[in-house]
Parts: sequence; structure tokens; C-alpha cells
Amino acid sequence: MSGRSSGRKIDKFARALIGASGGEGSLRGVITALESFLPTYRGNTELRRFFENPLVPVVAKKQVADKIPDLPPLALTFLKVILDALHAEDIPA
Repeated sequence: MSGRSSGRKIDKFARALIGASGGEGSLRGVITALESFLPTYRGNTELRRFFENPLVPVVAKKQVADKIPDLPPLALTFLKVILDALHAEDIPA
């Protein structure tokens, strides 16, 4: 990936993070919620492969996200924003 391409992806990621915090609370709250989700994402290979698969429609990914147990509302909102803004393979594992 070129520097310019990775910079655009980082910009999209940052905008998605700020967007998720907009109506839901502080940016810190989104970061805390995301940190609570990352161990689940990292520890579940099947879940990670599902979200990273470009052949799986975003709608299906959002439906699965809705069913993740104990996913804080801010983390769910952020995940859905990311699914809309980025390709899931851009989510850092």
C-alpha cells in the first residue's frame, strides 16, 4: 500500500471514529467502547474472517454485529460506521 493510499484510509478511519462519537457521547467513550470490542475481534478467527470477507454484504455484517454479546452501544455504532466507511479488511486486527 502506498503512503498516499494509507493516508486516505487513515483519514477515513479518523472521520468514522469522530462520526461515531458525534451523537453518542465523547470521542473518549468511543475509544473505550472500541477497546472493549477488540479482544473479541482478535480472539475470534471466524468472526474476523467474516468481517474481512469482501464477498459478504455490509448488511449481513451489520446483522452479525447486532448479535455480538456484550458489545457496548458505542462500539456497535462505531463498527457499523466503519463497515459503511471502510472495507472491513481495513479494520486493524
